[in-house]
Amino acid sequence: MSVVQISRIQQRRGRKITQGFPQLASGELGWAIDTQQVYIGNGAVSEGAPYVGNTEILTEHSDLLQQAALYQYKKNDPNIQTGASSTTPVTRNLQNRLDDIVSIKSFGVVADGNLDDLGNLTGNFTDNTISIQRAIFQLFLNSATKSKPASRVVLYMDPGVYVISNEIKVPPFVHIVGAGVGSTIIYQIGDHPIFKTVANNSGHDPLLTTPYLEFDQMNWFPDRPRHVLISNLTLTTNSSISSIISVDNSDSTLFDRINFKGSYASITSIPGANQHGVLIRGRSHAFRPSNVLFNFCIFDSTGHGVYSDSDHDNISFSNCLFYQQYDAINIGGGDDGAINTKITNCYFDQIARYGIYIKKGYGNTSSNNKFMLVGGNGEGNANATYPIIKFDTVDNQSIGDYFNRNRLLKGIGLATKSFIPNIQSPGIIYDNNSFSKDFTNGSNPCLYLNFPLFNSGKYIIDYVIKKKNGNDIVIAVRTGSIILSVYLDFDGLGSTVDLNDSFNYTGDISVEDIVFSATLYDLKNTQDNTTPDTLTINLKNPPNNGIGNMNYTYRMLT
Repeated sequence: MSVVQISRIQQRRGRKITQGFPQLASGELGWAIDTQQVYIGNGAVSEGAPYVGNTEILTEHSDLLQQAALYQYKKNDPNIQTGASSTTPVTRNLQNRLDDIVSIKSFGVVADGNLDDLGNLTGNFTDNTISIQRAIFQLFLNSATKSKPASRVVLYMDPGVYVISNEIKVPPFVHIVGAGVGSTIIYQIGDHPIFKTVANNSGHDPLLTTPYLEFDQMNWFPDRPRHVLISNLTLTTNSSISSIISVDNSDSTLFDRINFKGSYASITSIPGANQHGVLIRGRSHAFRPSNVLFNFCIFDSTGHGVYSDSDHDNISFSNCLFYQQYDAINIGGGDDGAINTKITNCYFDQIARYGIYIKKGYGNTSSNNKFMLVGGNGEGNANATYPIIKFDTVDNQSIGDYFNRNRLLKGIGLATKSFIPNIQSPGIIYDNNSFSKDFTNGSNPCLYLNFPLFNSGKYIIDYVIKKKNGNDIVIAVRTGSIILSVYLDFDGLGSTVDLNDSFNYTGDISVEDIVFSATLYDLKNTQDNTTPDTLTINLKNPPNNGIGNMNYTYRMLT
């Protein structure tokens, strides 16, 4: 271009933040002392300037991302219209665009842990406890923003192993999302939980020097922990005295696709104090955890998968895996206990004692779960020692659950092992599954079926017998109900059982000759050795009377 005029360079200086920045004359330079920025005046439109204003001259102190208003979603896709018209697209500066996703690395957190093939921590690493806590508090407990919905962002944890040595406190509205199970791993090297939910009045102190409200000190809404989401992580600890997560007084909280990985190696040993995958705690009968959901979670070698001695309601477990535990779920303390707990489509295996144990509460449901090696105290289903599901109070139920030991217990040790029910509950012992067993013939009654005894009451066994001839052809069908009245005398004066068999049949009359009787046994070898714990049904099918099969269900009312 041609030089129209050479003028003396003019310049001004001042404080931009406190005084504001003035409009500069055409070609005039301005120096912002406080922000270290340089500007030049655009000049008038009549001189050819596109608009009146100041233009920043880029220096080492310039914010390039703030200046670059270049980002446009799907800029080269003619099928996407972001603005009011195709000629007015929405553009954003790069700083705002990059702030859409908050990475934990932006707060100095380093994923430099290394695991060997067995999952053990090796080599040097950074302790990220304070850095992770700083990120959470700056984003979710910052007094300037914590009440604003726009500040409730998703904190993303990139793939890697993050080592911590103390608990990470999680206030309301925290959303922490990893890259997936086995990709983002938080490894606890101390005897502390990895996460503990806290109230939003717990202070804003990333250095962890301020005392925080414990679960029994929290106030009611709106301070309580709530609307927390933690997902797509592996949480690992070697501690034998601490839970992995402590869910304290939380409401409307979701744990999704999390692998709780502990160090509980022998399922025959009693776990350490607070050795749980998840510990659920409430302050009182009125102020208790509610509406907490565990979805597609794995509880692996954590002692107790989930444990609670507090009141709580509407806790749900959906599509979860419980593996190598002492108890998988042990809940229901406090005044009311567990209320409206739902355990659905979960898988239980290598559980020493109870798959589900609810000590107190009502409205709790186990449905469509699969229980494999559960209740055998580490010695297999043939050594059934505990009920798989145990309700200590009434008004709880099991619907459509599958128990693998049904298949393995047919005829095992009838005279030497007490029968342990799959489901034990006050007032009724029952099983939703049907059972099947063959029988032969002989001169004397044979031990045929075992059932558990806990109190005096009535047994009802509904059955169908199919009698066959020597060519394995069904020649008769008998349907009936065996009703047994059992009286247990805990003083050792004499327990009794009465049996009544009512049936109908079609086909060969010889099916009438099959006779049932009942015997009471004490097979647990208790000290008094007088109170029966097992009811055995004996079957007599006379010689040369053919063979057969019986399908049956049972229930006991006490």
